[in-house]
Amino acid sequence: MKIFTKSVFAAIAMMAGVTTANAQDEWMDPEQWVEVVPEMWFQWSNPDDETHCTKEAEMTGEMTPAWNLNAEIGAGSCILGAENVTYNLYADISEYDKLIIFGTGGPGMRVMCNRVINEGAWKNLVVGFNADDPHWNADLECLAIDLEELKTMTLTANGDGDEEGYKTGDERVDDFCHLHCLKNAWGGEFPVTVTAVYLWKGGQTAIKAVKNVKKDNAYYNLQGMRIANPSKGLFIQNGKKVILK
Repeated sequence: MKIFTKSVFAAIAMMAGVTTANAQDEWMDPEQWVEVVPEMWFQWSNPDDETHCTKEAEMTGEMTPAWNLNAEIGAGSCILGAENVTYNLYADISEYDKLIIFGTGGPGMRVMCNRVINEGAWKNLVVGFNADDPHWNADLECLAIDLEELKTMTLTANGDGDEEGYKTGDERVDDFCHLHCLKNAWGGEFPVTVTAVYLWKGGQTAIKAVKNVKKDNAYYNLQGMRIANPSKGLFIQNGKKVILK
């Protein structure tokens, strides 16, 4: 298992030609990442029409999403999130600019988002953790997905279409991003293992410092919780950011 400290991480970024002036690669600074956690998923409802969950939807309740990080996931199984792609169960990640996913396997993992009505169309991005995927970042060995791509991509629908008239292959441009789940397709290369998922928003430092850190060599996540058996991902150890690979 490789361990990268923040200084080594910065050196990798420099070798890759990343500078603070290069806005395109600013996301590669892990200090600006927010860890995706189960507490981000809620039940939502549109105040004007309960069958729709567009940008105006309001949080109405809690949910317990599926959460299978650091596990080998086979075909058709949910890695994290609302496994049935329910239109009103999702994490609203609209304010962020990039989705960063560490893992192995594929192609065949699906990023599923923006199903706005019951039984309606959704957006479905199929990715894999390898150099053949256009979202792959070889320097950090992770997938980095621009959320603008998810907002503007074509739709996947059940049957011939939904009640709004959208069908598979149609383009629908949204100004929001509702992440339902990461799920494996029935076809593809399996198993897939996702080890950590982060969000990045340009121009902000989102990492929270761990207060009163003892130099006990223990690992903590970005929320300051001690992790007994850390696997791959970004952690804090002795007050420093480290990436386990």
